[in-house]
Amino acid sequence: MADYIRKFYGHKSPLDISMTPTPAPRNAIQIGQWSLSSARTIGVGGSGRVGVGVNKKGDVVATKRMNVSERNGNLLRGRRSVVETLTLWVTAAREERIIRLVEVITDDPNANNKASDIWFVLTPFTPKILHEYKGPLKAELVRSMTIALLQALPFLHDNNWIHGDIKPMNIGIHKWDLDQTSIVLLDTEDAIYAPQGIVTVTSGTKGTVGYIFFKRELGEFTTTTDVWAVGVAAIWILLGRHPWQYRVNPWREGEAFEGIRWLFHRHYDDAMKSIRQCEDKGK
Repeated sequence: MADYIRKFYGHKSPLDISMTPTPAPRNAIQIGQWSLSSARTIGVGGSGRVGVGVNKKGDVVATKRMNVSERNGNLLRGRRSVVETLTLWVTAAREERIIRLVEVITDDPNANNKASDIWFVLTPFTPKILHEYKGPLKAELVRSMTIALLQALPFLHDNNWIHGDIKPMNIGIHKWDLDQTSIVLLDTEDAIYAPQGIVTVTSGTKGTVGYIFFKRELGEFTTTTDVWAVGVAAIWILLGRHPWQYRVNPWREGEAFEGIRWLFHRHYDDAMKSIRQCEDKGK
């Protein structure tokens, strides 16, 4: 694990489905063919509220509810375009490790209102996400998860896509043990198409502090930004803590940010020492 992180960081300075509530007339919202349980929102993020939907055939999906307004309309249309495009690629390749769009539902199909709600209906639904697992966990389990995540990335990268926001909240889990680890990469709406393999994005516009590859904030970046994020997630579950436990991003431009980069280096040095100790215990 230490060698894996060192490759990308080289500074020289020392729901189990049975837990899903069955929608009932008194606590369900009907959206198209889907009964959405109002009893349980399973996730809330910057891009929407995530819940569970079930239809009469017993199909279970994840639903993401977002509010559309004049201010964010273009943003949501862009996100919809990304997830629709990825769904076409993923479906054609029968790739089960990337979330897919089933349909989009709105409560204002004629766009008559200044504000409305829109639902992305997504599959496959995963009963758990990695964020629900609290470390420290055994190195063998961490290794199994890391391998599964790295094996999910080539489909995106080989087709010139960068996920851009891999973190424990965006990793769905079907099964995770020493024999088999089955995961799904979630929240692909902000994925980045990179036909040239290199992307330049304005600093601080996307991604999650703590999981953003530092090169992404300093200018051009590549698919290695996803690999870095997988490594950080692996550290989080192995050690039970994140190496950088601050909300501020030290890789933004400006003296205030540059002045704390030494602290970033120190925390990652400490994390790598802890990883080596875990490796030594496993020998």
